[in-house]
Amino acid sequence: MAQANKNTASFHRFVETASLGALRTLCSSVSELANQAWVTSALAQLVDGVDAQTCASARRELSAGCRNLPTEAQARLEGDARRVIALAEGKGPTAIRVAERDLFKFDDAEGRLRAGFDEQTDDLGRATFLLVRAPDLFEEAERFHYAEHYRNFGKLYEAFEVDCDHLADFEWNETSKAAFESKIKAQLQISGPCLIQYFQVGLTAEDGSSGSLHMFLIRHAGATNSVQNTLPDLSLQPIHYKPPVEATLLFQPDEKRIEVFAQESAERPLIAAAFAEVATGSDLSDRPMSLRQYNLERFYRSLHLSLAQVESLGILDVRVVEAEARPQNLKRRVVVKVDKDDDIETAAHAMLGDNNIFRRAALISRVVINMRFQREGKEVNLPITLSSPNRCNLASRQDPRDRELGYAVLEAFGIVRSVAPLDAANEGRQFGAMLRLYESDDADVTRAELAGWGADVDVLRAGGFLVPKSRASSVTRLRDDGTAFQAQVRSLDGRLVYDDPDTGHSNTVEPAEVERFDIKRDWLTERIVKGLRGAMRMGRTPRSGGPVIKLGTLVNGNEEVPVHLARRLDRMDAIAAVDSSLRGDGQAGWGVVLTATETCPEFLGANVVVQIGDVLVAGVDGATVDQPRLMQILRDGRQRAAAAALPELRVTCDIVGKETATLIIPGKLPFSLVGGKQVLVVDRLLKAYLAGNPIVTGGALFEGMATKSPGALFRGRASRCCWRRSSAGL
Repeated sequence: MAQANKNTASFHRFVETASLGALRTLCSSVSELANQAWVTSALAQLVDGVDAQTCASARRELSAGCRNLPTEAQARLEGDARRVIALAEGKGPTAIRVAERDLFKFDDAEGRLRAGFDEQTDDLGRATFLLVRAPDLFEEAERFHYAEHYRNFGKLYEAFEVDCDHLADFEWNETSKAAFESKIKAQLQISGPCLIQYFQVGLTAEDGSSGSLHMFLIRHAGATNSVQNTLPDLSLQPIHYKPPVEATLLFQPDEKRIEVFAQESAERPLIAAAFAEVATGSDLSDRPMSLRQYNLERFYRSLHLSLAQVESLGILDVRVVEAEARPQNLKRRVVVKVDKDDDIETAAHAMLGDNNIFRRAALISRVVINMRFQREGKEVNLPITLSSPNRCNLASRQDPRDRELGYAVLEAFGIVRSVAPLDAANEGRQFGAMLRLYESDDADVTRAELAGWGADVDVLRAGGFLVPKSRASSVTRLRDDGTAFQAQVRSLDGRLVYDDPDTGHSNTVEPAEVERFDIKRDWLTERIVKGLRGAMRMGRTPRSGGPVIKLGTLVNGNEEVPVHLARRLDRMDAIAAVDSSLRGDGQAGWGVVLTATETCPEFLGANVVVQIGDVLVAGVDGATVDQPRLMQILRDGRQRAAAAALPELRVTCDIVGKETATLIIPGKLPFSLVGGKQVLVVDRLLKAYLAGNPIVTGGALFEGMATKSPGALFRGRASRCCWRRSSAGL
C-alpha cells in the first residue's frame, strides 16, 4: 500500500472498486467534498464507455485529492468506507438483503428510496446507498452481520436450549411483541421503554434443507452517567446522559436453540428466559432455560464407553465411531472413523500405536457416539455429535424421546452437565474460591490449583465459572537447588509422565495437573459484585469501569460510607491506578476498599483497605458481611491516620519484591508506597526530617540505587503526586 494512503486504506480501496453511483453517493454525504471542483471533475470522467486508463486516472485523482482534506473529514470517509466494505463482502450482502425488507418503513409516498436502492448495480453500491440514505436501516444490517460473525466466540455470547415440541409454530405479531417487551422489562428491572426490532431470515443447511432464523434487536436506556465538558473559560461542567444498552437474540425453532449476545453475562439467561416464555406460550418457571456444558475430557483417557453404565436405560450398544484429536498446534488434527460395529480404541492402537495422539492430545475436538436401542420392536441407531466449543446435535432431534435418552446417556458418562447460577448456599460455600479466581490474573486454572484452594471444581463448573479447555502440554518442577524447569508431558503405558532432564527418569504426572479450565471472568466478576452487594444489602447502582469497582454506600449512623472493590493490590501498577482513581473521585469522607489480596496497603486515599476474608461470613443462606466488624475496622483505621502527631512510615509488607508501606502526615491523607526503593527513599527522607536535617542531598537519598532521580521511582500521576506531597509535607 502506498505510504500516502496508509491512514485511509479502506477509502482508497473503495475509490478503486466502487461504481460511479456508489462514489457519487458517498462523496455527496461529506460536506467537505460536496460541490468541490476537483471532485466534480474526477467524477465527470467516470462515465459508461470510458477507457480503462482514463477511469484509473480519475480514481487516482479522487483518492489523491482526499488526502488534502482535514483529518476529521478523512477519518469520517475512512470509517464510512470500512463499514460499507464489511457489508459488501463475504456474508455482508446477506445482512443487506435482510434489512432491505424494511425499506418501506423509511420510504416516501413516491417510493424514491426503493427506486434508488434498485438502481444500484452491486453489493457495494447497495451498502453505500443504505448508509447514506437510511442510516438506521444500515445499522440494523450491521448488527445482524456482526451477530452472525461473532457467534460462538464466547465472550459476549451464550446459547440456551428449550425442551419444547411446538416451537415450530412460533409466530411474531403485535401481541407477542408486547408480551416480550413486558417480560424483558420485568426480568431486567427496566423502568423506561424498551425497543424490540424483529427480522426473519431464511437459512439453507449444507444438506440442502431449509429453516428459519428469527432475529431480535433489543435496546433500552442504561443507568445515568456523566462526562466532564470543558467550557470556554476552562472550567468543567458535567454532561449527563443515558448510554444505550443493547442485546441481540437469535432464535432457531428447528434447533430449539436461543442465542443471546449481551455485554452482561447475568442478563443473557434472563433475556433468553423471557423470550422462551413468549415463544412457547407457557410459564417456564419450573423448567428454566438450560445452558448445557459438554466436556470431552474423559476421552483423553480412553475412547471406550462401557455398556454397563447405561444398560439400565435400555441401550443395546454404545460406542465412539469417530474421534478428532489436535496437538498443541490446533490447526493440525487427526481423525479416526470406524464402522458402528468396530472398536475405535483397537483401531487407533493398530493404526497409530500405543502412544498415539489420542492419549497425548491437547484437545479432543470432535466425537461421534452411536447408540443402539429397541423402540416399538425395531432397532434404532442414534448418532450423537459432540464438538468444540460446546456443541451437540441432540437439540435438533425432532422426537423428544431421542433427546431425553441421548441426554441421559451423556449424563451417565459425565459428558454433559447443566449450568445454572448457584443457589445461595453453594455460592456462599464457594465464595472464598471465587475470590481466589477473581484475584488471579491467569486466563485459565488447573484442577490441582483449585483443589489446593479447597474449591469444589464440579460446583464451580455447574455455576458456569469454569469451562474445560485443552490440556497443558508441560508441567513445572523444582530441582533440589530450588531452580525450576519445564518438562514436556507424554503418555506411557496409559499414564502421563515427564522425563527428568537431569536423571532421565520418567516420573508420573497426575491428570489433575494438566487438566485446565478457562475462567469465565466476566460472569465471575458479576457474581462476586452482586454477592458482596447482596451481603451488605446495597441497592442497585450504576456500573463503574476502571481499576476499582464502586459497590455502593453503607449507612453508618448519619454517615454514608462509600465501599469499593479492588484486586491485585500487591502490584505496583494496580495500587497506583486504584489510588489515582479514588483520589480523582472527589470523595467526601472516609470509605472502604475491599480486597482479596493477601498483602496490600493499609490505606488508599481516604479509604481504609479491608481484607474481605476478615469480614466475610459464609452460611447456609449464602455469603454475608459482618457490617459491625467492617465499621470497626474503618473507625480503627481512621483513628490511626488522624492520631499521628508526627509524620510516620508504617511498613505493611516487607517481603522482598512486594514491599508496601503507608506514609502518614498529620493533616493530610495517607500516601501508599509500593516497592522497596520507594519505601527506602521516603524512609530516609522521614528520618532526616525527624532528625531536624532540613536538607538531604540526592546522593544520600538514592545511595545504593542505580537511579538518582525521584521521577524514575515515582512513575505515573499518582506516584508523582505522592512524591511531591510527601516531600513537601516533610
